[in-house]
Amino acid sequence: MQMNIALSLNRAFIKPTTVVMYSVLKNSNRDNTFCFYLLSYDLSDGDISEIHSRLVEFKDRYTIINGKLSQELYDSLPKHSFWCKETYFRIVFSKMFPDVDKVLYLDSDVLVLSDLSELYSTDITDKAYAAVSIKWQLVMKNNPFIQPGIWSPFYTYDAFGFDFMGESVDYVNSGVMLINNQYWIDHNWVDRAYEFFDQVHKYDMPDQDCINILALEDGKDCRVNLNGKWNVFHDAFERDVDSKSVYYKNVFWCSDMKSEQLQNDFMPAIIHYSHCALGRPWQGGKGIYCDIYLQYAKKVGWDIKKGKMPFKRNIKKLILWWMPNGMLKRKQKKDGLADMHRRGTEIW
Repeated sequence: MQMNIALSLNRAFIKPTTVVMYSVLKNSNRDNTFCFYLLSYDLSDGDISEIHSRLVEFKDRYTIINGKLSQELYDSLPKHSFWCKETYFRIVFSKMFPDVDKVLYLDSDVLVLSDLSELYSTDITDKAYAAVSIKWQLVMKNNPFIQPGIWSPFYTYDAFGFDFMGESVDYVNSGVMLINNQYWIDHNWVDRAYEFFDQVHKYDMPDQDCINILALEDGKDCRVNLNGKWNVFHDAFERDVDSKSVYYKNVFWCSDMKSEQLQNDFMPAIIHYSHCALGRPWQGGKGIYCDIYLQYAKKVGWDIKKGKMPFKRNIKKLILWWMPNGMLKRKQKKDGLADMHRRGTEIW
């Protein structure tokens, strides 16, 4: 099977992106081949060659397309007080590559632990995309500190009237999405997204909110909910010290998964090392799935030293993440906090 995989990155995320690509290739059926679309603004041909050198054992099974955004397209994307512009690249993929029928978008902070054939074979005929949904009503139930006006579902509700807290409405995470590119073109999603961008200052997770709102405008039947195993946040699980069994700490991340699945031998198909208090593995993060990330990183020549996330940095991240975006906007300079996402790792 030939699969198209898209990833967004800047030069600070070359190493994590290479780890994603290695994990895809390592855990796929040998009959599968891949075309990786690396969406970037600052990636050079030399950077692409460096990535190739780390994946040499799979050289006959993949190709890389350097999806470099033009200056005009890059400048047209909005600024946000927390997120850098790279977060919007997934939205303009159909504008850059209109001839691609279907593409699997992966965030550059995931680890793929299963063959992707099952996911890629998901039927999305006449659908916009397939993704894992988050049950926000369970988020509220399990987190009394979350109040209206703090997380994007509530901004979204205020601005557009969509009640993401309702039992009948799911909110998807955009870090793993199987995209029907032709649907996005036929339904003018990119131009409609730019209308949304005019109000981007209202949202905590603007690209993700946009993707959810566009789907709801088209009708909730225009998307497919994937099994939760395809996008498991690394802070969703903990290991009981006494019994050494794995239990599900945050049921709202993949609420369709049953408790009997959570045995010692349970392994997510895709782990998502997203922003959270635990931190990412290369930032001194912790969690039961950080060690496996370090093993994969070492395979591509990235020797991450175990350590603790600096206390001051951890507290700062929590404050910035939970602070309402309007407050952030007033406090930040012109480019906001976007630069913090450009300092992820050093370049090889």
